[in-house]
Amino acid sequence: MTTALTKTDDGTITMTITIPWETVKKTREEVVNDTVKKTNISGFRKGKVPISIIETRYGPEVKRDVLTQMISESITHAIEEKGIKAVTPPSLLDVKAEEGTDISVSATVEVLPDFVIKDYAGIELEMKVVKVTDKEVDEVIGQYRIRGARKFPVSGRPVQDQDFIKIDFTGSVNGE
Repeated sequence: MTTALTKTDDGTITMTITIPWETVKKTREEVVNDTVKKTNISGFRKGKVPISIIETRYGPEVKRDVLTQMISESITHAIEEKGIKAVTPPSLLDVKAEEGTDISVSATVEVLPDFVIKDYAGIELEMKVVKVTDKEVDEVIGQYRIRGARKFPVSGRPVQDQDFIKIDFTGSVNGE
């Protein structure tokens, strides 16, 4: 597998990856053999279906699976091998895959920009300090007290302000 990288000014890298036909062929044979093991076609024992029948029935799906697997693995391998610091998943631009030839894949990926940190020791920053008054502190503490307060029954005194009361009431007018 060969990989060529092209950096652009907008923070993306275009990868052009070539996957050799021999690798594709080997992967395809593995996928076909797995399909043979899993396929149950009447007239054949499970796992004993001839490869030619599998390729006739499932050929397009096998090709799609192989192509998807090879492209995904090659892009992931290229990103790891080249040490690309991607910030987005790769997006495919072009795939050239014809029977009997190498697969060519082009994909773009956004990367962290290159930047140089200059001398920052002389920079002065204005720091804003928020003044908190005692009244604001007391208000917040009061809110926490109300939120965390427990209710308990009280008897022997009349209802006062801030009390929670429970009324069990049945009303009637003219006996109804």
